[in-house]
Amino acid sequence: MKGSVLSLVPIIYVKDMAESVAFYEKLGAEVVNFSPVWTELQINGATLALHTEEKLPRKTRVSIAFATAVPLEALVTHFADNRVPLFEDITKQPFGRSIVIVDPDGLHIQINEHSH
Repeated sequence: MKGSVLSLVPIIYVKDMAESVAFYEKLGAEVVNFSPVWTELQINGATLALHTEEKLPRKTRVSIAFATAVPLEALVTHFADNRVPLFEDITKQPFGRSIVIVDPDGLHIQINEHSH
């Protein structure tokens, strides 16, 4: 698989979506996709996602995700061919579907396929 089929999406876990969206809008962010669970903002051409959690993660409130431009099945095949194990198989999400891989240091990286 040549070329970039993934775009980086940092995620901040929040307790109150409306309050957090209002805060980031004050910083100049523009809402491009809103739901009470998952909201994507654009800030000067970059994407930032907010994800609600009742109980915020203890170690970190920021994680990394990628949005894919190709079907997840193609990525799963590519990862298998390159010995990148899946931590979590294709899973339905409110926004579409996702998979999770783990980097060599144990960081979970979610890859999202958005429904259109």
